[in-house]
Amino acid sequence: MEILLVRHGEPVVKWSRRLRRRDYAAWLAEYERASLDRAISAPPHRLIEKFRDINKVFASTLPRAVETATTLKGDGQFVRSAMFVEAALPVPPVLGFRMTALGWGVWSRVFWILGLTQGLESFRAARKRAAYAADFLIKAAARDEKVALVAHGFFNTMIARELRRRGWAGPKTRSWPFWAARSFRPAGASSGILDEHVLGDVVLGHSGAEHRSGSLA
Repeated sequence: MEILLVRHGEPVVKWSRRLRRRDYAAWLAEYERASLDRAISAPPHRLIEKFRDINKVFASTLPRAVETATTLKGDGQFVRSAMFVEAALPVPPVLGFRMTALGWGVWSRVFWILGLTQGLESFRAARKRAAYAADFLIKAAARDEKVALVAHGFFNTMIARELRRRGWAGPKTRSWPFWAARSFRPAGASSGILDEHVLGDVVLGHSGAEHRSGSLA
């Protein structure tokens, strides 16, 4: 059995512009609607090859995840569910300076973990959802042998934690570059280390995507 967690490709948004708080709120809304930037973001060949062996694919309902799953598996060849959308990113309280979207994202995640929700899903609720998602994927793997989830960086990290708690072996890294893939198998499976290196450490997006992998989804 195998569960492959995949982060979506790079969406079409501006990363380098320095934003005020109100600008960041608009940027977040743009990010949620964004399509993939196909000019600079293409799936690594090894990931495409890997998906040929995947029997069942699930995806978040957000456009960037849906487009990624379509690219990797084909239109209509996967199941999309809001169960797998990214954990909430509330806009932080007023801070008197400008930051890049990634900078704001770090503060968003910190305040969210500390309890700021602004009416969005809480950290506690997201952890419960991640636990449910992990159980769902384990059941799917028991039925279909090899399954993949195309979702988001932070929520993938939360699901990975729950898989390890349930006895599945996989990488512990919290780094999720665009197009990154992490393989999880029941503890003791012989090829887990190979998949960790091939699909975890090597599969990266293009255009310096590595340094944009931490706080946003």
